Amino acid sequence: MRPFVSTWIGNCLRYSPEMTAFKYGHRGITWRELDQRVNSLANALWKLGVRKGDKVTLMFHNCIEFVEANYAVQKLGAVPVPINYHFVPREIIYQVENSDSVAYIFEDLWMDAVAGAVPDLEKVEHYICCRRGGGDLPEGTLDYQELIEESPSSEPPEVEMEWDEPAVIIYTGGTTGYPKGVVLSYGNHKAMFVSQIAATPAVLAELRLPLEIIRKMGRGSRIPKMDAILMTIVKIIESKPVVNFLSNHKIQRILAGILKKAYSKHLGSPAQARLSGRLNSRHKVAFLWTSFQLFHDAFYPLLLMNPITGGLMGTMLFPDSASFHPDKVMDMLHRERPWLFGNSPTGWKMILDHLENVEPDRYDKGSVAICATGGGLSPASLKERILNQFPNAIIWDIFGQTEMTPATSFRFDTARMDRKNRSVGRPIVEARIVDESDVDVKKGQVGEIIYRGESIMQGYYKDDGKTGEVIKDGWFYSGDLGYFDESGEIRVMERKSECINTGAEKVFPTEVEEILERHAAVQRACVIGVPDEKWGNSVRAVIQLKSGKTVSEEEILEWCSDKLVRFKIPKSIFFAEELPTTPVGKVLRSEVRKAYGVI
Repeated sequence: MRPFVSTWIGNCLRYSPEMTAFKYGHRGITWRELDQRVNSLANALWKLGVRKGDKVTLMFHNCIEFVEANYAVQKLGAVPVPINYHFVPREIIYQVENSDSVAYIFEDLWMDAVAGAVPDLEKVEHYICCRRGGGDLPEGTLDYQELIEESPSSEPPEVEMEWDEPAVIIYTGGTTGYPKGVVLSYGNHKAMFVSQIAATPAVLAELRLPLEIIRKMGRGSRIPKMDAILMTIVKIIESKPVVNFLSNHKIQRILAGILKKAYSKHLGSPAQARLSGRLNSRHKVAFLWTSFQLFHDAFYPLLLMNPITGGLMGTMLFPDSASFHPDKVMDMLHRERPWLFGNSPTGWKMILDHLENVEPDRYDKGSVAICATGGGLSPASLKERILNQFPNAIIWDIFGQTEMTPATSFRFDTARMDRKNRSVGRPIVEARIVDESDVDVKKGQVGEIIYRGESIMQGYYKDDGKTGEVIKDGWFYSGDLGYFDESGEIRVMERKSECINTGAEKVFPTEVEEILERHAAVQRACVIGVPDEKWGNSVRAVIQLKSGKTVSEEEILEWCSDKLVRFKIPKSIFFAEELPTTPVGKVLRSEVRKAYGVI
């Protein structure tokens, strides 16, 4: 079998050659142009000696060159290893050496950090730099654009690939100890896509999509009477017999099973790409998912999902900045009118703060039908704010972790339904919640969430010991604590390692953080446990205030007094100028604990 990326891009090239596949700021690239540049770079890498199974480090922000380099590596059967561009030399050295990368492709934006690491990178044979500043390259470093211009755009030498071979190595955030390289195969990705797509129709039908979203699907369509057709479908969906039928969880599982079998057969096929091409010829579809970086697995799978679906997701939009700027994001949304708009919870907070401080009609938000969120828990209060700003949209809340490729469950929220706090929906893979003895707990009881399915990682790269600690008898032990609620949805409480035991009580830090972050002056909060002679541990809050805001410790305690039970209220409070965060905006609790965990 030829490389999967070659087949999938070939399908897009055949049925949607002139469709804009990716757009960075105002610069777009069609599937035809992308394929030519990817082939040229792949041929250049082949000439340099990169072969099937070799690892290649990529250090880019979200841009078209990241996409090109990733696909070029995969067309050779080699394995891309995306790296955090915020890394300092020490972190670069660990990840590049640990991954056994033979080539390192990067932007000159990160030249100083790369240069500081080069003397200790013993396995890297080739450095390739994408120049944006126009400066000179260090001796021995190849120019990215020159390689593309000097190499043929024909398909690179073909290699044989199987579904269980690595597609990418994504390193975990390293919040506890050194990051671990999560090896994810092409089969892992396909299984996750299929499970998520197959479960979606029944869940959407159960929610009875708001009419406005359905209408958007018909506007501007070249299909005669599309609006009338869709309105008929809406009436059928909203009829009581159909609602009752689709609301049955057993029926949903049966429908998902049927669709899963169908999608498994046709996903990535020419027939599916032909259908996507026809749909995209009638609708301008785009999606803007901004506060995630492609080196993080909350976003990276979309690089494979778009071509495997024949470009069904439309144009992937990247704001032209390496940093997250809400005004730039909203300017692009206003200009490009995407159908889907996604952010991490932290990104959403920044977007909403921005929108609440500008004129209500500054941006045209009417195109957005789906507001997606993931990479962390989105409290009900945050979803309320999102729906207030995007009243015609629904919220698509995706939950999972890198080791599961990454989605394990999802749910939709609409303006006309009650939002469940801490719910991440029903699982799309097998899921159990167990106690310390691996016995399933009763519904409503908290335990560790474990998963089983075809999307479980191949393992941690070169670390069978740690792999064996988290995968037992085919089940992945997530380290997340939660419970099944009365409707079968998972409610996530906390990471198992973060639970604070104070006296005889357990405190889940995120529960306290949610209350603190509702305060008008609080930007972010991190709750940790600190040693306490009387209680074993006591609750401490470290708070980052919003710019220009002030608040006292007494005011914070007063704020908590009627919102939290007494033992959950912080016993001590510190204020920090800025809290350390991961690439998707999660506060690094381990770093906060180092700085503030001593009495």
